[in-house]
Amino acid sequence: MGARREGKQEKMKNKSSDTHKLLKQHGYTWLPNYQEIARWAAVHREDYHSDVALIQAVAAEFGSGRPKAGMRVKPQPYRLWSNPVLPLDEGAIGQLETALRLPVAVAGAGMPDLHRGYSLPIGGVVVLDHAISPAFVGYDISCMVMLTIFDTPKGMDAPALVDPDVRERYLRWVMKSTSFGLGSKTLGMEHAVMDHPDWLAIQQVRKLKLLAASQLGSSGAGNHFADIVAGSYADGSGEFVALLTHSGSRGIGNKLGHYYSHLADETAMQKNTFPGGYGWFELNSAEGQEYLHAMQLMGAYSTANHELIHRRFAEVSGLAPVEMITNRHNFAWVNEHGRVVHRKGATPAGLGQLGIIPGSSGSDSFLVRGKGNAASWDSASHGAGRPWSRTEAKKRYDARAFQQHMDRMGIAHFGVAHDETVSAYKDIHAVMQAQSDLVDVVATLRPRVVVMGGHQQADDGD
Repeated sequence: MGARREGKQEKMKNKSSDTHKLLKQHGYTWLPNYQEIARWAAVHREDYHSDVALIQAVAAEFGSGRPKAGMRVKPQPYRLWSNPVLPLDEGAIGQLETALRLPVAVAGAGMPDLHRGYSLPIGGVVVLDHAISPAFVGYDISCMVMLTIFDTPKGMDAPALVDPDVRERYLRWVMKSTSFGLGSKTLGMEHAVMDHPDWLAIQQVRKLKLLAASQLGSSGAGNHFADIVAGSYADGSGEFVALLTHSGSRGIGNKLGHYYSHLADETAMQKNTFPGGYGWFELNSAEGQEYLHAMQLMGAYSTANHELIHRRFAEVSGLAPVEMITNRHNFAWVNEHGRVVHRKGATPAGLGQLGIIPGSSGSDSFLVRGKGNAASWDSASHGAGRPWSRTEAKKRYDARAFQQHMDRMGIAHFGVAHDETVSAYKDIHAVMQAQSDLVDVVATLRPRVVVMGGHQQADDGD
């Protein structure tokens, strides 16, 4: 008797599952009265001899379902910036084209540092219509760079950085100013950003506030760094010493990035068909506004991390800051028409806008001024970009060649992982040449001290 009851329950469960799949196939599952439709279909399923007959009956009772919107056949318009010296990553172009086939996509661009990432390639720019995609912002929300130029006395100025003893002194100051990667704790640091009301207003953020507070003022692992650079202005007006940092929103940004990316997939798939990892929120939906506020809070938090590092460096070195420049390269901006410009590893380069384009651990970086090129959606590269994967870079690593290069260039270094060697990146000068219509070089920044979290376990994204 019990076995018969269990068999009957299992049969009913299977019918319910089959009915759900049938209704989903015909576009009913995302209608507001779906539960009513599902109950009616389950009750009347035995009255009809086929699925076709059942769906016809459902349509007669409730109207036709709404089929999901599919992917576009062709991607929306985009332009790539490159030159013959730079290898083109076909996989990265494929990722960009997939994003531009979404029903909400408007246009896009590929910067000369374009290479494969998660969903959207790094160096990719995608514009969505009244929609925001957490995956297109990335898992290190508001990853950014900050440059502080210091007033340096003679003996500690740019020419003095040729002296190994001077470089070692700067290296000690940098090491005292931040810590890298998983487990980096900076308890006791304070910043007004932690008083922002959105820490309590957004449930997912509220859960992670203690983590954020414990990592305030720290740096990420992997390709994140804190460098001392010797700068020279392109107009020949002089040289300077500056601290250049690259990091983002740490562990909390990574956790929020993954959470909202999964939620965006689930939400958008109710009405659309697309590959996993390419989901979005309607900008004015509750979920879209929640993510927008969380992203902007992570932007403020990331900025605070950099500010604290630079403030600590000024304190331990005794050097006085003269000018500070910053820009984000994992972020989304909403324009006045409701278009959302997503830059995943791309530098904002509006007309006259200052930005920073880092090279690698052993190559130049650049302070730039944007030209406001509309075809790139006012964007430029965020760095040199990788010609191959991190795994492949580790295989190609030559410790002796790397050390010889750093010695020849006069660069003191600490914590540079095998996949962060200078040879693991494209030629930054070729990258800059490829985007001469996007930015003007204001100053060249030559690395003299490089500190990275390459040997620390990462808890943030890329």
